[in-house]
Amino acid sequence: VSTQSTGLFTCRNLARTSGSRRTLNKMTKTYTQTKVTKDTQAPSYTWEEINRHTSSSSCWIVINGEVYDVTNFLSSHPGGDSIVLDYAGKEDCANAFFHDVHEHSESAVSLLNDYFIGFVEGHKGAGKTETKKELVDFKKAVLPQILKMGPEYQDWVHTTATMRMRIFEWDFFEKLSFHPWWYIFLMWIPTISYMVYLSLDLGNSPQFTLCLFLLGMFAWTLIEYLIHRFIFHMPSSTPVGNFFHFFLHGAHHLTP
Repeated sequence: VSTQSTGLFTCRNLARTSGSRRTLNKMTKTYTQTKVTKDTQAPSYTWEEINRHTSSSSCWIVINGEVYDVTNFLSSHPGGDSIVLDYAGKEDCANAFFHDVHEHSESAVSLLNDYFIGFVEGHKGAGKTETKKELVDFKKAVLPQILKMGPEYQDWVHTTATMRMRIFEWDFFEKLSFHPWWYIFLMWIPTISYMVYLSLDLGNSPQFTLCLFLLGMFAWTLIEYLIHRFIFHMPSSTPVGNFFHFFLHGAHHLTP
């Protein structure tokens, strides 16, 4: 699974589009379910059928009469999979989602759309649910669309989330936009090891070297907080500003 990063070409992209269906299937093998829109064409499911999907291999939940297949999201759920499985295939868990467990953010609500598969049979809202206008079509590359946005970008990027996103139209750049999580260790462990070696080689004691390491960790944590607080969340309303904000940090909000 690819992992999120704020680097220019290291943003997490778990699903991609392409002119080739074979390429699309290969690059989206982790998230293979077809997205269903909340319109009159959405299928309906009986509770009997929903009740069959209560395991980690097939997990359906119901929120306000809408059915979501969250099987592929279980391992990514920040609170673990057990709390989700507790409500799988059972009662409508709207209260748990919005109140009892904790109130989920607008981004979390937006993320649900990726897993919508239909309505509970007989639900009065089936085929009538209104969804807010989508500013970006995630079936297409998002960067060209972001460059056409203005002030509405800020609200959109902080209230939208998806597990399916392609950044670039060109496959060459798209392949450079993600990496496995262990790439970070391949880059930094040798670097840290070399710096420790240099410190010891200069005659510093192991204790002093350890203090320098801990001081560096503290300094970077503080610097990262300040960058995140005052730069990553900088306001933007122009195509150029949106471009830099998206690559600095915005992509992280879209694919948490």
